[in-house]
Amino acid sequence: MNDDRFLHLIEETGFDNEAVTSPEETIIGLFADFSIAFFNQGWFRFAQENDGEPEISKNWRPGRNVFDCIPEELADFYRTAYCKCLETGNPWGHEYECSSPDTLRLLHQQVYPLRQQKGLLVIHSTINTRPIEEEVDDYTLDDFINPDGFLVQCCHCRKFKKSKNGSGWIWRGDLVRSLPENISHGFCNRCRDFHYPRDRKRRQRIRPPSEWTPPE
Repeated sequence: MNDDRFLHLIEETGFDNEAVTSPEETIIGLFADFSIAFFNQGWFRFAQENDGEPEISKNWRPGRNVFDCIPEELADFYRTAYCKCLETGNPWGHEYECSSPDTLRLLHQQVYPLRQQKGLLVIHSTINTRPIEEEVDDYTLDDFINPDGFLVQCCHCRKFKKSKNGSGWIWRGDLVRSLPENISHGFCNRCRDFHYPRDRKRRQRIRPPSEWTPPE
């Protein structure tokens, strides 16, 4: 299902084919318009282990824009970083959380620009994992529903914002395991201030190459 044009880009850029196809890391390839062009086996292994299949294989095929699956609150951050990576030709990296209901996972995303601004190779590697100690609370689901009828989840750490009987952000593995339909996204103060501060120069909007066309 991978796009052969992207496989040629990987080869021409000089990446070792065995390293790129290794199942030990989760790797995705994007053309410069951010359409999906490549998945390695590690991507599907990670999806299978985290209840992402068969939906991942069914709904996220080559040609789909990767930003269709990224919450709006995160999209501008990643779009800016990816565009700068393409524009400068320099790799870019970022640490982030991608926790399961029971395990805190800290991952690193490394993005490499490919030949002549025509694509990006995005490699996700695990830095650390540990069991999550569930916070003991007596809050009900209603305590997390805001006046608009939504539960607000942090895009980074996946905690939920308490809207009644106090304030704060609480880890609820039961809600992570089975996300309600009435869910919205934002950032808790810690993640916003540390991981996605509004005043970083790299947050300045950069447009993708306007003359980009898919490789022959």
